[in-house]
Amino acid sequence: QATIAPEMEEEAPDLDTLLLPIGGGGVMPGTGIAARSIKPDIELIGVEAELYPSMKCSIEGCNMPSGGDTLAEGIAVKKPGELTSRILKDLGVEVRLVEERELERAVAMLVGIEKTVVEGAGAAGLAALLADKRRFAGKTVATILCGGNIDTHLLANVLVRDLVRSGRIARLRVAAQDQPGALAAITA
Repeated sequence: QATIAPEMEEEAPDLDTLLLPIGGGGVMPGTGIAARSIKPDIELIGVEAELYPSMKCSIEGCNMPSGGDTLAEGIAVKKPGELTSRILKDLGVEVRLVEERELERAVAMLVGIEKTVVEGAGAAGLAALLADKRRFAGKTVATILCGGNIDTHLLANVLVRDLVRSGRIARLRVAAQDQPGALAAITA
């Protein structure tokens, strides 16, 4: 984790925002501490699935329901660790929540454009970026894409739903009589 920040600094010296998936909080504290040691003013933002806002509530003292089926099961944590919560609060980490639809969009975009398979949790940073482009406009933002542990059947369903949402695929249901010429009439 500590080696991530120096590499980012070398490749993107003008980096001002770090947007990371956050579950129990293990990656974010280590990366955040390392990033702040190199660049004290870097903005640290953690991203959670909307169905599991446990770290947001731990840091902000809110009480929101937590649970359900999520594409981001790798960060679907009901109760984050006390130490990691305290570290993130001390670092002033903002926690943003993303909807399932945005997680699906990010996973599909990575497959479609980057030809990279990333599980829902690993695509959370990109999902937050896509969900609120104005929030990040004019900023140099980095995120970490991690984890390819997504079921192939689930991935196929995510990709099909994205194609439907974007209007690139449509499903038609036509009732027809089983008689000669019926298919010709439909296709005509």
